[in-house]
Amino acid sequence: MRHLSKLEMSPKPKWYSADTFDEPPYMLSGAFEERNYHMGMHMHDFYEICLVLDGFTVHHTENGTADADAGMVFIIPPGILHGFEKCAENNAHVVNLFFHRSFFLRYSTDLTAMASYPALFTSNCTVELRASGDGLAKLSVVALELAKRNVARDVNATYLNSLGLSFMALLCHLHQLEKMDKGQAKNPAVMECIDYMRKNISENISAEQLNRIAFCSGSTLRRSFESIVGISPMQYLGQLRIQKAIELLQSTAIPLCDVAQQCGYYDSAHFCKKFRASMGISPKDYRKKYGITQ
Repeated sequence: MRHLSKLEMSPKPKWYSADTFDEPPYMLSGAFEERNYHMGMHMHDFYEICLVLDGFTVHHTENGTADADAGMVFIIPPGILHGFEKCAENNAHVVNLFFHRSFFLRYSTDLTAMASYPALFTSNCTVELRASGDGLAKLSVVALELAKRNVARDVNATYLNSLGLSFMALLCHLHQLEKMDKGQAKNPAVMECIDYMRKNISENISAEQLNRIAFCSGSTLRRSFESIVGISPMQYLGQLRIQKAIELLQSTAIPLCDVAQQCGYYDSAHFCKKFRASMGISPKDYRKKYGITQ
């Protein structure tokens, strides 16, 4: 077992969005292809996804290590101390993709519609998954194209961002296929609860209601839900409500109190508090930045 202490700190231990993205951040996603890759312990204020195309290295985090060979994908949230070891082979061929925090605001409608998105991109810890065969080939094509165009800067930012979104969609699809292979994505109780929440988003939905719809105990539903979606039923409901709020703030000019009610919040102050906690910005400021009147 390798120990974290064996990997030294990077000469630049903290990376900020301004180091990687345009300012203001019109380019919200980018990538760099690296060969013989290694990197001391560091952290950043943006998301990083490392795709190992070939070769071998070891990924270190605050909580342990993981071998990184062809097909391994590491999704690293902001604020996570991590690094890649310089192994004896020193032959790791990787693509590191970077996503500005604003990426998740700008493309929230597309992202939250992906079934595996909460499991992969709402955790505060590094997420690991493996791609192989056709899945790895598809990820590689998009990642390398993003890296090539990012370095050359020969296309506009919209194209770079669309490549980043495509890469995320592929990851979510591969994760969902893995769940289906294990039989986890075919749970009718979970699917029925999700359908009910989507159709009744403005109602006061309780955990007890969902238990009755699923015909099972709260603990059983929670376990099933977390195995498929990655979060609890009520956490998922909260995300649906925030997503509905985002859609209304982007596309309408209705008062914030009406936005809150249509999203199942009957206290505007509570709605504003939840929205800020989830999105890092108030509903009013979000509308100013991304609404129809911007």
